[in-house]
Amino acid sequence: MGQKTTAAKRKQASRKPVYKGAGKGHPVAWAIGVLGVLGIAGLILSTAQQQKGQKDVALNVPAPAFSLQGTDGSTITLDDLKGKTTLMYFSEGVMCDPCVTQITEIENRKKDFDRLGIHLVSVMPNQADQLREAAARFGVRSPIYMDADVSVSRAFGVLGGGHHADLPGHVFVLVDSQGRMRWKGDYPTMFVSAGDLLDIISRTLKA
Repeated sequence: MGQKTTAAKRKQASRKPVYKGAGKGHPVAWAIGVLGVLGIAGLILSTAQQQKGQKDVALNVPAPAFSLQGTDGSTITLDDLKGKTTLMYFSEGVMCDPCVTQITEIENRKKDFDRLGIHLVSVMPNQADQLREAAARFGVRSPIYMDADVSVSRAFGVLGGGHHADLPGHVFVLVDSQGRMRWKGDYPTMFVSAGDLLDIISRTLKA
């Protein structure tokens, strides 16, 4: 009887332990820990990507010279904006519905922006036919300016602020009547209310 009991104990001791919970050292707990570390690393990388392009932007300095063609066939340059206060709006373009909707959000408050003397210049990294189709689909009334090679976006330092390192994020740059960049706002959420924009612009111009 004693020998059978001893043999049974040896057999039981040789079995692999059965895990009933995710305690320390449990494979599930280890996997969760690894995923957590990867998640934190991904968040840091995403944040760094969103901030890329912002560090090179200096305020209260002249805006870079540019020339852009609009969906209405017009061409606009920095010289054309002299004497005007301009809200430059850069975005990911037609693949981002909220980016196009942002323009209509501003257009719906046009009288309020006009009251502050704000001239909107929307810039997207697409070709003219793509921009015209998106404008018609969303009811955009103002011209959208083409920056297909993102050279102007790069000059303004707005690349990589959203979800793509090689595209603008959702960025506004306020250029005053003297051609100086007075304010920059980067919105990774891909939308900001017209009311918030008006408040920020008003305070910036008064400063």
